[in-house]
Amino acid sequence: MLMAFLRKKFIARLLMFGVAVVFIIGSVFIYSGVKSGSFFSKAEIALKVNGDKITRQQYQNALRNKIDQARRQYGERFASMSQNMDFEQQTTDELVQRILLAQQVKTFNINISDREVDEAIIEAGALQLYQYLSSRGEAASYRQSLKETLGMQRLVKILSDMAVVTDLEVEQEYRRRNEKAKLKYIEFSNRDFQNQVSVTDEQIAEYYEKHKEKYKKSDQVDIEYLKIDPKKLEKSIAVSDAEIKNYYTRHKEDEFTEEEEVKASHILLKVEADSSEEDKNKVKAKALEVLAKAREPGTDFAALAKEYSEDEGSAKKGGDLGFFKRGRMVKEFETAAFSLKPGEISDLVESAYGYHIIKVEEKKEKRVKTLDEARGEIQKKLAKEEAVAKAKEIADELLFDVDIEGMEAAAKLEQYKELSLKVGKTGFFAKDDSQIPTIGSSWTHRDLVDKVFELRKGYTSEVIEIKNYSGEPQSYFIAKLIDKKLAYIPELEEIKDDVINDIKEEKAKKLAFQTAQSLMKQRSENENLEELAKKYKPEETTKKELTVKETQLFTLSTSGYVSGMGRAREAMLAAFAMEKDEVRGPFMGSNGSYIIQLVERQDFDHKKFQEDEKERITIRGNLLRQKKNQIFQTWYESIKAEAEIVVKRKPNV
Repeated sequence: MLMAFLRKKFIARLLMFGVAVVFIIGSVFIYSGVKSGSFFSKAEIALKVNGDKITRQQYQNALRNKIDQARRQYGERFASMSQNMDFEQQTTDELVQRILLAQQVKTFNINISDREVDEAIIEAGALQLYQYLSSRGEAASYRQSLKETLGMQRLVKILSDMAVVTDLEVEQEYRRRNEKAKLKYIEFSNRDFQNQVSVTDEQIAEYYEKHKEKYKKSDQVDIEYLKIDPKKLEKSIAVSDAEIKNYYTRHKEDEFTEEEEVKASHILLKVEADSSEEDKNKVKAKALEVLAKAREPGTDFAALAKEYSEDEGSAKKGGDLGFFKRGRMVKEFETAAFSLKPGEISDLVESAYGYHIIKVEEKKEKRVKTLDEARGEIQKKLAKEEAVAKAKEIADELLFDVDIEGMEAAAKLEQYKELSLKVGKTGFFAKDDSQIPTIGSSWTHRDLVDKVFELRKGYTSEVIEIKNYSGEPQSYFIAKLIDKKLAYIPELEEIKDDVINDIKEEKAKKLAFQTAQSLMKQRSENENLEELAKKYKPEETTKKELTVKETQLFTLSTSGYVSGMGRAREAMLAAFAMEKDEVRGPFMGSNGSYIIQLVERQDFDHKKFQEDEKERITIRGNLLRQKKNQIFQTWYESIKAEAEIVVKRKPNV
C-alpha cells in the first residue's frame, strides 16, 4: 500500500529515482550530496533552497539526464515532442522537491542505519553494481544517495500514518455508492423552445459587455495517455463452476426471480376529466357496444382496437401493450388484467383515462431462473468484476513502469501485450469542452479532466479511474501533460455567434420552465405522468407532443448527472427525498425542465453493509489512500510556500 501511495505524482519520481537509481550507474550521483558547507566550491550557483545549493555543473548534469531520458522515450519523435516540453522547469522542480524533502528528513530527525542501506541494496538486487562502484571508489556517494531516499520513504510513512478513516465515513461512502433511484420524467427541452425567441443587436452588445468573462478562452491542455480497458481482459478470465453456483445461491431470490407478467391488448374509449355525467354515460354506452362486438365468436380484437381505441400509442398496433409487470399500469387496469386468463376479455374497466376493454393474450407466472438459465449471465458478471479488479492492478504496475521507462516504452512491455496498449494524444482541449479529442465525453471522463488540469507541464498523473453513470468502473487512465495554453478574452466579433446562441438558450430555458410550470398547475391529485402529459397542448411553433421517459438507476453524484436528463441536480436530490410514485417539479436541468415521478429507489441496506466486509475494506482503503495523499500534498505545499527558493539561472545544456 505504501508503494502505491509513493507513486503519487512527483513523489513517484523522487522515490522511484532513489529505488531505481541502483540500476543506472550514470544517474546515481546527480542529486546526491546536496548540502551547505565544504561540499561546494566557489562554483557558480544555479539554485538555492533554504541555503542548500545546486551548482551550475550539478544542474547541467540533472538537465542532461532529463533530456536523455526524453530522447530514449520518444526516439525519432524527440525533435517535435521536445518543442512542447520545458526540461529546465521540470529539472528545477525535481531538484527543489528532493532538497526540501531531504531537509525535512533532518528536521524529523530520521536516521537510516548502515544495516538498512545494506538490506535495501540486497533487496533491490544491486549488490553486483555496488561492488563495481566500490572498486571505483564511488560506493560512499552511492550509499549516501540511497540513504537519503530511504529517509524520504520513512518521512512519507510518518506523515501518511496520520490518516484515519472512521466507521461513519466508510458508511457514508457506502451509502453514496449503493443508494440508487429511478425516475420517470417529462422533459421540456430548451432546444425545442429556441425557435420561439429572437435577439436584437442591442441585446447582443449588452449581453457581451455584461458577460465578457464568460467568453474567456479558458486554459487548454494537450495530453498523451494510456487507457486500460477491463473489457479487453474479460475473455481471459476463467470463472469456475463453483463460483457460479455460489453466486447463484446467494442471489437467487433478488436477481434471478422473474415477477408475474401478462401480455394484454386493450381498447380505450376516453372520458375527459371535466366531462359531464351525461357525456360520461354516452362514452360508457358506446364502450358497452364495442365490448359486445369483442365478445362475439371469431371477432378480431386487434381490428376492433384499430377501429375504436382512442389510445393513440397502442391503437395502431391493434391495442397491443406487450408484457408488463405489476405496478406499471393504473391500479384498476392492473387488477383486471392480472385476474384474467389467457384469451379472456374483461368487463368494462373504468380508470382516470376512461373505459378499457382488456384482452389477455399470455401470462407468465412468477418463477426463479434455473442455474443453467442464469449461468451465462453470472459468468459474464463475475468475469466483468474480475476484469475490473485485474485492470486496476495492471494500471498500478503500468504507472510504475511509465515513471521509469516512459509511456511509449512501457506500453510495449511484454506483460501488457494482452491490452494492446497505444499511447493516445488529444491535442489541445479546454476543461469545459463537451468532448475530449480521441477519448470521448468530458462528462463521462470528468475525473480525468480534473486531474490533467492539475498537472504541471511534463508531469504524469496517478492512475485515474473512470466510472459509468451507475458508479461502476469502466476504464483506467494514466495521463501526461505535454503542454498548456493560458486564457484570454476575445472581441465580440470573434464570438458573436456564440453570444447569440447563449441569449437564445437563456430565453428558451425560461420559456421551457414556464411551460412546465403551467402544465404542473393543471395536474390533478394522484395523476401520474402519462395522464398529465396528455393535457399538454403544444404551441403551433413546436408541434411536439410530450412523451414520458425513464432514467436508469442512478446514484447521488457531485456532478448532478441523471441518465437521460443530463445534469439535473435538483431533480437528482429530489429523487432521494420522494415517496414511490410521487410526482414533483418542475426542476431545471442543463438540457431542459423536468416534471418527475419516482419509480424505484434502492435504499441503504444496513444489514448488507454489515455483511459486506470486502466492500467495507475496499472503501476504507480508498478513503485512506485519499487522506494520505491529501495530508502529504497539503504538508508539502506548506513547506514549499515557506521555503526560500532562489533560481539564479536556468543554464542551457
